[in-house]
Amino acid sequence: MKEAMAGITDPEIVALASHYAALPSVPASVPVQAQKYRSGEETARKTLCGTCHLGDYTGQNQVPRLAGQNEDYLLQSMKQFRDSPGPGRDTIMAAALYGLSDADLGNMADFLWLRPALRALTSLREVSLRRKKSAISLRLARQSRARPCGSSHFSSQSSSR
Repeated sequence: MKEAMAGITDPEIVALASHYAALPSVPASVPVQAQKYRSGEETARKTLCGTCHLGDYTGQNQVPRLAGQNEDYLLQSMKQFRDSPGPGRDTIMAAALYGLSDADLGNMADFLWLRPALRALTSLREVSLRRKKSAISLRLARQSRARPCGSSHFSSQSSSR
């Protein structure tokens, strides 16, 4: 990376970072392994990732977005932080990931990668469920307001038409 960034000015780096930070995360379209996802979610919670990266893992200021990032990129980055805590590296990240196994990091990368897509699906399901409940409630309200149907009721309605 050092060679690729040679000669790039700070304003250019800021412009690049702003450009990539503004791109929407691409929802994953792969089958979810529920146990792996839950394990990654639990590891992210235990390591307090949401403290710096925010609770929805969208990042803030100089702290990058994790949600929706490519799984392989996340896994490689976390391994580098964990395994290479050399000079100039983020010691907070090294400490947060210290002692986690490759499987733990893989699960966490899976969770962070898939999270936006699953949240979007959950939101769609909740909206759909609310709509169904509203439709049922409206139907029940209409039925409860209706008068008991009897022969006189029908005969008065038909004569008023």
